Amino acid sequence: MKIDAPVIVPYDSRWPDLFAQEREALLRLFTGTTVEIEHIGSTAVPNLGGEPVIDIFLGVLELKEVQKRVLALEEMGYRSMPELESQNPECRIFAKETAGQHTHHLHVVEIRSEFWRHYLLFRDYLKAHETVIQQYYELKVQLARRFKNDRNAYAEAKSAFIKRIVSEAEQGLCPFC
Repeated sequence: MKIDAPVIVPYDSRWPDLFAQEREALLRLFTGTTVEIEHIGSTAVPNLGGEPVIDIFLGVLELKEVQKRVLALEEMGYRSMPELESQNPECRIFAKETAGQHTHHLHVVEIRSEFWRHYLLFRDYLKAHETVIQQYYELKVQLARRFKNDRNAYAEAKSAFIKRIVSEAEQGLCPFC
C-alpha cells in the first residue's frame, strides 16, 4: 500500500464523528479484551488542519492481542504496514483506504507505554494551547511544501517540534504562549 505525499487541509468538523464510528467498530472487534481507543493526530485537535486521515490509537495490554485479530482487521479494510514498524517497533500500524486514499491509520501500542503517554500528552497539550496549534499548523504546511515528494523527511522534520512540545508539556511549560 503506497502512502501519498503529505497534503495539509484545514480542520474538518466531521473528523471526530469519523473517529467515533471507527472506535465503535474496533470496540466490537476487541470485545473481551482490555483496550483503550483514543483519537490522536491532527484530526483529533479542533482547529488544527492536517492530513485528512483519522489517526486512531488502540492501547492493548500486550501487542499479541492485535496479532489474534489481524484477519478481522483486514475484513474491516485495514492492511498491516510492517514497513513503518521498523521506525516504531513498539507499535503495530494498519491503514485503511477508500478509493486509493488512506482514510484511517490504526496505531496499536501497549497501554501506558512511553509511546502511548507521549502521543496523548502532545495531543492534549495542543488542545489546550491555541498558539501552539497555529505554530504546528504553519510548520506542517511549510514542511509539506518543502518535502512534497518525501514523506519520511516530512515526518522527521516535524519530530523536533513534537519532542520539544512533549518535553515542555512534561515540565508544565508552554514555549509559544
